[in-house]
Amino acid sequence: MSDHAESPTENQKDDPSIQHTATEHTGSSDVGKKSMFIYVNQSFAPSPDQEVGVLFECFGSDGKLVLHYCKSQAWR
Repeated sequence: MSDHAESPTENQKDDPSIQHTATEHTGSSDVGKKSMFIYVNQSFAPSPDQEVGVLFECFGSDGKLVLHYCKSQAWR
């Protein structure tokens, strides 16, 4: 785990410019795009269309939302 992880502030979590889904990609080319699997609190994978702000409200603790990610599915 990185000791340099950042969590969104109250203003950042409500900012629509940073609220995006886990499956959004930038750019128009499909070359080089990889899948990323997101897990909340190492417990479950939220639906791809779930907003980060909603996850923060429901599962955040002490002003932080803990998200883990990996390139392959952790479990089925």
